[in-house]
Amino acid sequence: KPIVLLMGDTCASGCVYMGVPANKVYAHPTTITGSIGVIISTLNFSKMMEKIGIQGVTIASKENKALLSPYAPVQESHKKILKDIVDEMHTRFVGIVAKWRKLPTKEVSAFADGRVFSAKQAKKLKLIDGISYRQQALKSLLKLAGLKNARYVRYKRQVNFFDLFKSYAKLPAELKKSRKISIDTMLDWTTPKAYYLWHPTSSK
Repeated sequence: KPIVLLMGDTCASGCVYMGVPANKVYAHPTTITGSIGVIISTLNFSKMMEKIGIQGVTIASKENKALLSPYAPVQESHKKILKDIVDEMHTRFVGIVAKWRKLPTKEVSAFADGRVFSAKQAKKLKLIDGISYRQQALKSLLKLAGLKNARYVRYKRQVNFFDLFKSYAKLPAELKKSRKISIDTMLDWTTPKAYYLWHPTSSK
């Protein structure tokens, strides 16, 4: 069955990763896309802890078990381990874009440096097939399916009463107008994770 992707306001990084296998990819004139890359971010409190006299104690089975611990100075060897993983995942990302967009890997690698693109720029790079709105994308889908008419169904997740509490529970403590930061929030901030994500606030 043919699949047509119509990008909304933002369809970057992981959205591109998931979307490129579509038969046709379109974007709104104001869409922001691209950001082909992988990122791992974390926080390190070691200098702050040293200033206020707090010592972090970590007992690990091996030297790399406490990889990028927020309580100890960052080690170059730890960064190297994670950089190798990031590079491997980035190569996979580039390969997926090249395969489904039918582009030379070298050509994709040239613009897959994490930058974002406007719809016009993405079209020029052949990352998308065209710039359009919903009606044009639906016409393209009909053509691919070999149909003259079709009934369109839109799936929308129903938000129930309990979802409101779940959403609130996931908010950082400061957004709940609280001066306290929970241990869970601290761990979430400091645990390194690999993302196919456009994250403009991340530092190098």
